[in-house]
Amino acid sequence: MKILIVPYYFAPASGPRSIRWSNIARYMAERGHDVTVMAGHFTSRTLGLDQSLCEIAAHPRITANRIPLAHQGPTPWRDIIWALRVARHVRLQSAEYDVLISSALPIASHIAAWLIMERRQIPVWIADYGDPWSVSRMRPGSAARKWLERRVEQTLLRHVTALTITTKHSTGLFRRLYSGRIELIPQGASLFHVSADWSTQRKPTDTSPVSFLYAGGFYRKWREPTELFQAFRNVDKVRLVVCGSHQVDAAGMRNGAPNIELLDLLELRDVVELQQQSDVLVVLSSRHSDQIPGKVYEYMATQRPVLYITNNQKDEVATLLTQRNRGHVCAFNAESIQAAIEMVRDTVQRGTNASSQPQKDVGFDVRATAFLDLIDTLRKERTKSGPE
Repeated sequence: MKILIVPYYFAPASGPRSIRWSNIARYMAERGHDVTVMAGHFTSRTLGLDQSLCEIAAHPRITANRIPLAHQGPTPWRDIIWALRVARHVRLQSAEYDVLISSALPIASHIAAWLIMERRQIPVWIADYGDPWSVSRMRPGSAARKWLERRVEQTLLRHVTALTITTKHSTGLFRRLYSGRIELIPQGASLFHVSADWSTQRKPTDTSPVSFLYAGGFYRKWREPTELFQAFRNVDKVRLVVCGSHQVDAAGMRNGAPNIELLDLLELRDVVELQQQSDVLVVLSSRHSDQIPGKVYEYMATQRPVLYITNNQKDEVATLLTQRNRGHVCAFNAESIQAAIEMVRDTVQRGTNASSQPQKDVGFDVRATAFLDLIDTLRKERTKSGPE
């Protein structure tokens, strides 16, 4: 099968969308499919680059085209011009495709796919979403702008064969735009996580600190580190390592705490090695329940206990971790975090954390299979119904 993917972000671009499609494309190629990718071309000045993702995306059946951006500043016009360039690039090709998959955000990926479908007869178009766009509760803008964006998105989705989304709670939002088939295909654990050896785990002693790792960023008004840092400053025999880029002064907020170490943003392969060296993996909740951090599935593929800090202890992540007995959940305030840290520390030091085996159904290999099964179903349905 010949698959055309328009993801905007792809190796070596960093971030969850690039991780998603670098991995899924790899597993699709390993199953014998020819995968062509149309992504953006980014420089280290505009976006963090993760060269380790190129190891994942390196396969003879993957052809990756990185289409230049009009300029490096993040503006809507830059993305629109990119979409036009992608459509033109595909139109100039002689290759025929069996399926087209576009992945947002940004919405420019779906615009590029719509332009491609206007000129090419590709039997199946799947529109993949990491986050909502026009119906998102986080996007700023006037009522007029939101009305226009919603009309644009509805026009695009009118031509889509199926939608794929990453969280169950966002289904209702997309139903405002699209009445067709919606499939849940979440984020997943990378090839690095799935192939890593998690059986070797350090055994802390009474004198050595229990090591907690948070691989992610801190932001203004959400995921701020103040409560987290305060809790760790108040607990002995623990150590917090943070790796990521931040929108706040994390170093200043650390306030010189000797048991908190701040590292720069690391490549995914290096993050996995750091996770292997850690005792506990920390996740901070997103602003809304229709988002699940991709690292949740990464952590579930390990044998490390998870500490999930959230303002909603019944959200989708908390429910998932509780059902699978994969972690500890606490409220997003210093007192609750401190109590959770102390409990997890004591459990790890006693050697009674008894982490379950790595979850086998959370890897991107499983997600790729879900996409291929969906494609197969859609193609069969189209064959039965006949061409439009």
